[in-house]
Amino acid sequence: MKYLFTGKTATFDSLAVALGYLGLPNLEESPIFARLEIENSGRAARIFNDTNNDEYYIAAAKNPAIIATINRELISLSRKNKVNSLQVIPLSIPGDTITQILVQLANLPLIGSWFLKWARLRTLQRKDMLFELGQNLLSEQKGNLNARPQNIAAKPFQEKQEN
Repeated sequence: MKYLFTGKTATFDSLAVALGYLGLPNLEESPIFARLEIENSGRAARIFNDTNNDEYYIAAAKNPAIIATINRELISLSRKNKVNSLQVIPLSIPGDTITQILVQLANLPLIGSWFLKWARLRTLQRKDMLFELGQNLLSEQKGNLNARPQNIAAKPFQEKQEN
């Protein structure tokens, strides 16, 4: 199984939440933490492989929730509902828009390194809160294992009215 965490940033706040989810508290030791080239690549970056051969990835998206919706729709269209090989976990993190703006400003010539340091420091200062969000996400997911999947539709269902 592959898991994709999507948030407004990949290698900053979202990475910290994903590591909290995985129970890996060493954000500073992650080889992709605050790596601007990975953040700007637009690709998913692998963050962990567990003993069950599950792979965990992180990616940035302007609208993280849409990635999960697209994934569910693709699975339903491909008729491969028996095996769900990818689970997308959209992350909604309070204050991540500020970090996202700092990361975007980090791409500026000459002064970008200052914004990159600020974004890195901001994530480190919020690390405990971000890890806790990841742990809460894991406990919520375990609680919802028996929940019935929701039906997704492109348009709201409307009943026909009789004249």
